[in-house]
Amino acid sequence: MRGWVNSKMGPFLCGPFYISRVGSVVHHHSLTDFTRGKKRKELLTKEIMVSVKVAFIVIAFLAVCIEQTDAAMGFRCCRTYMKGRLPFAIIKGYSVQTITELCPINAIIFHTRKGKTCANPALNWVMEYVERLRKLAQKVHNESRK
Repeated sequence: MRGWVNSKMGPFLCGPFYISRVGSVVHHHSLTDFTRGKKRKELLTKEIMVSVKVAFIVIAFLAVCIEQTDAAMGFRCCRTYMKGRLPFAIIKGYSVQTITELCPINAIIFHTRKGKTCANPALNWVMEYVERLRKLAQKVHNESRK
Protein backbone atom coordinates (compact mmCIF):
# COMPACT_ATOMS: atom_id res chain seq x y z
CA MET A 1 0.00 0.00 0.00
CA ARG A 2 1.61 3.26 -1.12
CA GLY A 3 1.63 6.24 1.20
CA TRP A 4 0.56 4.22 4.23
CA VAL A 5 1.58 5.77 7.55
CA ASN A 6 2.35 3.61 10.53
CA SER A 7 -0.07 4.52 13.35
CA LYS A 8 2.90 5.30 15.62
CA MET A 9 4.27 7.83 13.12
CA GLY A 10 2.98 11.35 12.74
CA PRO A 11 2.54 13.18 9.44
CA PHE A 12 5.40 12.85 6.94
CA LEU A 13 6.30 14.65 3.73
CA CYS A 14 5.82 12.87 0.41
CA GLY A 15 6.68 15.12 -2.53
CA PRO A 16 4.44 18.20 -2.58
CA PHE A 17 2.09 16.60 -0.03
CA TYR A 18 2.22 15.51 3.56
CA ILE A 19 0.40 12.41 4.62
CA SER A 20 -1.23 11.72 7.95
CA ARG A 21 -3.39 8.97 9.30
CA VAL A 22 -6.49 9.55 11.37
CA GLY A 23 -7.89 6.22 12.50
CA SER A 24 -7.79 3.94 9.47
CA VAL A 25 -8.14 6.79 6.94
CA VAL A 26 -5.09 8.20 5.17
CA HIS A 27 -5.30 11.94 4.41
CA HIS A 28 -3.30 13.71 1.71
CA HIS A 29 -2.82 17.44 2.28
CA SER A 30 -0.98 20.01 0.24
CA LEU A 31 2.05 21.73 1.78
CA THR A 32 0.17 25.04 1.66
CA ASP A 33 -2.37 23.52 4.09
CA PHE A 34 0.54 22.56 6.33
CA THR A 35 2.08 26.05 6.22
CA ARG A 36 -1.32 27.67 6.80
CA GLY A 37 -1.66 25.54 9.90
CA LYS A 38 1.80 26.60 11.02
CA LYS A 39 0.93 30.28 10.47
CA ARG A 40 -2.33 29.77 12.32
CA LYS A 41 -0.35 28.31 15.23
CA GLU A 42 2.00 31.31 15.19
CA LEU A 43 -0.95 33.69 15.19
CA LEU A 44 -2.51 31.85 18.12
CA THR A 45 0.79 32.07 20.02
CA LYS A 46 0.94 35.83 19.36
CA GLU A 47 -2.68 36.21 20.47
CA ILE A 48 -1.93 34.35 23.68
CA MET A 49 1.09 36.59 24.36
CA VAL A 50 -1.04 39.70 23.76
CA SER A 51 -3.68 38.28 26.10
CA VAL A 52 -1.06 37.69 28.80
CA LYS A 53 0.22 41.26 28.42
CA VAL A 54 -3.29 42.69 28.59
CA ALA A 55 -4.06 40.59 31.66
CA PHE A 56 -0.87 41.87 33.34
CA ILE A 57 -1.80 45.49 32.60
CA VAL A 58 -5.33 44.97 33.93
CA ILE A 59 -3.99 43.37 37.13
CA ALA A 60 -1.52 46.25 37.63
CA PHE A 61 -4.32 48.79 37.08
CA LEU A 62 -6.58 47.00 39.57
CA ALA A 63 -3.77 46.94 42.15
CA VAL A 64 -3.40 50.73 41.86
CA CYS A 65 -7.18 51.16 42.13
CA ILE A 66 -7.31 49.01 45.25
CA GLU A 67 -4.48 51.04 46.76
CA GLN A 68 -6.37 54.27 46.11
CA THR A 69 -9.62 52.77 47.42
CA ASP A 70 -7.89 51.76 50.66
CA ALA A 71 -6.74 55.34 51.15
CA ALA A 72 -10.21 56.68 50.41
CA MET A 73 -11.79 54.24 52.85
CA GLY A 74 -9.72 55.68 55.67
CA PHE A 75 -7.01 53.06 55.97
CA ARG A 76 -4.30 55.58 55.18
CA CYS A 77 -5.87 58.96 55.87
CA CYS A 78 -7.95 60.69 58.51
CA ARG A 79 -11.66 61.08 57.92
CA THR A 80 -12.62 62.30 61.39
CA TYR A 81 -10.86 63.87 64.36
CA MET A 82 -10.28 62.31 67.76
CA LYS A 83 -12.31 63.46 70.71
CA GLY A 84 -10.41 64.54 73.78
CA ARG A 85 -6.73 65.27 74.25
CA LEU A 86 -3.66 63.03 74.18
CA PRO A 87 -1.04 63.22 76.91
CA PHE A 88 2.10 64.71 75.35
CA ALA A 89 4.31 61.99 76.90
CA ILE A 90 2.85 59.21 74.71
CA ILE A 91 3.45 61.05 71.42
CA LYS A 92 6.49 59.77 69.46
CA GLY A 93 6.08 61.99 66.40
CA TYR A 94 3.58 63.47 64.00
CA SER A 95 2.75 63.90 60.33
CA VAL A 96 0.57 66.37 58.45
CA GLN A 97 -2.37 65.47 56.24
CA THR A 98 -3.77 68.00 53.78
CA ILE A 99 -7.07 67.83 51.94
CA THR A 100 -6.93 65.75 48.75
CA GLU A 101 -9.42 63.85 46.59
CA LEU A 102 -9.05 60.87 48.87
CA CYS A 103 -8.62 62.54 52.26
CA PRO A 104 -11.43 65.02 53.01
CA ILE A 105 -9.89 66.89 56.00
CA ASN A 106 -6.69 68.62 57.09
CA ALA A 107 -5.25 66.85 60.12
CA ILE A 108 -2.25 66.46 62.37
CA ILE A 109 -1.58 62.73 62.78
CA PHE A 110 0.09 62.00 66.12
CA HIS A 111 2.12 58.78 66.22
CA THR A 112 2.09 56.78 69.45
CA ARG A 113 3.26 53.31 70.41
CA LYS A 114 -0.30 52.07 69.97
CA GLY A 115 -0.86 53.61 66.55
CA LYS A 116 -1.89 56.86 64.94
CA THR A 117 -4.48 59.41 66.02
CA CYS A 118 -6.01 62.18 63.95
CA ALA A 119 -6.25 65.61 65.57
CA ASN A 120 -7.81 68.87 64.44
CA PRO A 121 -5.10 71.44 63.56
CA ALA A 122 -7.54 74.26 64.42
CA LEU A 123 -7.32 73.34 68.13
CA ASN A 124 -4.76 75.25 70.20
CA TRP A 125 -3.46 72.22 72.12
CA VAL A 126 -2.76 70.38 68.83
CA MET A 127 -0.59 73.20 67.47
CA GLU A 128 1.14 73.58 70.87
CA TYR A 129 2.11 69.87 70.70
CA VAL A 130 3.38 70.32 67.12
CA GLU A 131 5.50 73.29 68.24
CA ARG A 132 6.91 71.33 71.18
CA LEU A 133 7.80 68.43 68.86
CA ARG A 134 9.48 70.83 66.41
CA LYS A 135 11.56 72.36 69.21
CA LEU A 136 12.54 68.89 70.40
CA ALA A 137 13.57 67.90 66.86
CA GLN A 138 15.60 71.14 66.48
CA LYS A 139 17.35 70.46 69.81
CA VAL A 140 18.29 66.93 68.67
CA HIS A 141 19.50 68.32 65.33
CA ASN A 142 21.69 70.97 67.00
CA GLU A 143 23.21 68.47 69.42
CA SER A 144 24.06 66.02 66.63
CA ARG A 145 25.97 68.71 64.71
CA LYS A 146 28.44 69.29 67.59
